[in-house]
Amino acid sequence: MGPYITASIKGRDINEAIEKITKASRLPYVDFIETRFDCFEDPSLVDLEKLFSSSSKPLVFTNMPKWEDGYFKGSEKERISYIKKALVLKPHLYHLELGAVKKNPDVLQELDYSSSKQILSYHDFNSVPNDIEEIMLEMCSKNPFVNKIAVKPNSEKELKRVENLHELNQNNKIIIAMGPLGKQTRTDRRNYLTFGALEKNETTAPGQLTVEELAKELGRI
Repeated sequence: MGPYITASIKGRDINEAIEKITKASRLPYVDFIETRFDCFEDPSLVDLEKLFSSSSKPLVFTNMPKWEDGYFKGSEKERISYIKKALVLKPHLYHLELGAVKKNPDVLQELDYSSSKQILSYHDFNSVPNDIEEIMLEMCSKNPFVNKIAVKPNSEKELKRVENLHELNQNNKIIIAMGPLGKQTRTDRRNYLTFGALEKNETTAPGQLTVEELAKELGRI
């Protein structure tokens, strides 16, 4: 079938997030729901158990740091502590950045106590790094459940390099070219899953489609 359609949900507070999660849960073509924990204005006020229980679909927990162009403003220690709290509730998948592993190699072992499956991710919202192939191979060596690379090509040549990353990884992967050049990568059936917004004004990455647009492109509706 592939890729699984994942509704990326962001909210300023838990009530807004739950309202959107409930809406996404009713959509038959949505397979997973991503909770963007880093988008909450005050994470300390979020009841994770209440948040998770509002979804009838498998959850993807994301707490992306500012150094990866996410929104979490606290320290790295605090950020990882929230991931640990989330893993107690066993979301289906969770994000961990390759940069976090480089900062603290022990973090892989620290988080290896839950049945939740890991998405090891790398993002560059502005460009395609010169060593993107080496980055993919390094991620493969960590043996996560899914490798995710999302970068922004600024030429057709760079787009081709991004698409060729599929040849370096025969396991579960998410390879996305952000921005206008990479629309087709968001519906590439070689990807394990793909992320979409509920509405056009709620995207979380350049070039992101809505879940309805993804479903139409994939022949799901």
